[in-house]
Amino acid sequence: MIFQARPFLYRSRRLRLVAALAAASIGVGAAAVAAPLNASAATGPRVVASISVPGAPAMLAVNSDTDTVYVANADTYRVAVIDGAARKVVTHLGPFDCCALTPALVAVNQGSNTLYAVNVDDAEVFASHGREHHYVSSPGLPTQPETIAVNRRLNSVYVTDSENSELLVLNGRTLAVEARVTLPDNGAPGAVGVNLATARVYVADHWNDTVTVIDGHTNRIVDTIHSTGGYSDVAVDSRTDTVYVADALNDAVTVIDGHRDTVTTTIPVEGATGVAVDGGRGTVVVSGTAGVSVIDAATRHITSRVAVPSPGDVVIDTQANQAYVAFRHGVKVIGGLPG
Repeated sequence: MIFQARPFLYRSRRLRLVAALAAASIGVGAAAVAAPLNASAATGPRVVASISVPGAPAMLAVNSDTDTVYVANADTYRVAVIDGAARKVVTHLGPFDCCALTPALVAVNQGSNTLYAVNVDDAEVFASHGREHHYVSSPGLPTQPETIAVNRRLNSVYVTDSENSELLVLNGRTLAVEARVTLPDNGAPGAVGVNLATARVYVADHWNDTVTVIDGHTNRIVDTIHSTGGYSDVAVDSRTDTVYVADALNDAVTVIDGHRDTVTTTIPVEGATGVAVDGGRGTVVVSGTAGVSVIDAATRHITSRVAVPSPGDVVIDTQANQAYVAFRHGVKVIGGLPG
């Protein structure tokens, strides 16, 4: 049988938003990235490597313990595996059921060294260990997957459902659905983040301008945070109980006090699409139409910008103290981060 490759349709609202803003940055962000804040800082944050990943790099995941980065590739139906030390792709996982999988969403449980990849076309979750090619798959899920996150301490996997406005809680070992959390009506749940210290789960909504707070122990909604946002990504600093929400439509990162469930401030970042945080060093990295912004978590000010063409998802390897940013032709490695 001959399979014909299909173009990736970005069925996930979050990924469509990220893709649209990344495309816009080709023209709109050109002038902005030409004059970074630290233009003369040769030893500050900067691109130290560019790793080619042919296809359509989408969501990233990193295991800092093994210095491994996973790149969901929407065109090849595989997940590219990058060795952080070698700064190169060392293998490709998949294809998971060949052309049935569009692996645009990935997450990692660092505790068990397990990779989770989501089939956004057929609503399945695949799990594999480390860099191994053997994998197990979940039954078909009653969902249109939007994004994914993991709580390694509870061994729980969270998948948002953009069609039914739900959060699905999966057992990280069996991939069975353990709970379905109904989110606010008429919403469009998108990015999700987890606080490992409190087990709280934060689900940002594209349409309702809210962040729903869920207790990971009981899988019940405990609060709703109202704000103005076209949310595209969520990152949580478990050390300080601070939530960072990238707001692509309002050109900002919303900062939330996780203890009080209140918005404390917003940080202007043009077309903020992806956000990651290193709590140990107090560094926040945000991708947007003006390139990649590095923010001091204490002062909440941008300290530098790094020119990256049409940046998408971003993750931080906390052990190596470097960030990985998806772009149209692969992954940029940003070194020289504070700390």
